[in-house]
Amino acid sequence: RPTEHLVHRPGRWLSCEPGELEAETITFNGTTSRNAGETCAVSRHPTQGMHAPVWCPEGSPDDFARDQRHEDAVSACIDWELDADVAVLGRPLARIELRVDEPRAQVIARLCDVGPDGSSTLVSMGALNTSTDGTSVTVSMRATGYVVPAGHRLRLALSPGYWPMLWPLPSIATMQVLVDECEVELPIAPSVPPDSIVEAQPPAPVRRPRRWAEQAFGTGEVVMRRVTDSGVQHLDDDSTWRVGDRTSWSTTDDPLASTTTTTVVMERSRGEWSARWEAASTMTADAESFHVEVAVTAGAAGPIFDRTYRFTIPRDRT
Repeated sequence: RPTEHLVHRPGRWLSCEPGELEAETITFNGTTSRNAGETCAVSRHPTQGMHAPVWCPEGSPDDFARDQRHEDAVSACIDWELDADVAVLGRPLARIELRVDEPRAQVIARLCDVGPDGSSTLVSMGALNTSTDGTSVTVSMRATGYVVPAGHRLRLALSPGYWPMLWPLPSIATMQVLVDECEVELPIAPSVPPDSIVEAQPPAPVRRPRRWAEQAFGTGEVVMRRVTDSGVQHLDDDSTWRVGDRTSWSTTDDPLASTTTTTVVMERSRGEWSARWEAASTMTADAESFHVEVAVTAGAAGPIFDRTYRFTIPRDRT
């Protein structure tokens, strides 16, 4: 079942030569899916991406993706029934035939394991920009090692938005997906002798950051917040170190109203000496550019440095 944190993930270690990885593939065609013959339409929704994993997992309890049912409900989905286990190892590929009604559009592809109870576990995801109406695109997803069991469904979920991992484009595109002309190619894990064993140390204790989402009914605003704190860490030179951050992401039905703010604090001390560094950043965007403001302060027994930076980055098909 999908969960944001696993102390232990059941499975097996695989040791293979470079040529063995992704040497065997299996392809699922749209014509054999439960949605064969359909043309699915989907537009950006402010909540697309709110149940995503963090971009760079670091062992925190909220690193992994939550149940994808909420994401799937605002996506175009193509499902395949499985009568045998499918062991994926490598980068899945999604070949998609689509139509978009805007000059630019984002295409996000998620591969999910749908259980008999309807729960949806994220297996992998990938994204790209497309700018041509009436086009075939291939999305290479992130490398993964996962077994989708027999009796489950393999799901390809497609959407034109994935906030806050991907900044929304200036315009909202509607994406038409031609199911029969889509397919998923999965790299299959090679067989490994049963005596292949990898010894690993027990996992270290983890701290528990917080992540939560809020939706304001009536205004359409969706906000995600994340707070982390390393706690005070004692280093080998008898000094201490602590780092923490607070981040919020906000978006609405209007992609140009999106904003993200982050405040990071780092502290270092040794004996009676201590230093503190803080950076607060805000990012917004209009149709032509991204706008960033960063305020940085630093001090040791009093302020030493205080400066604000502002800069603009032109949008290049993003």
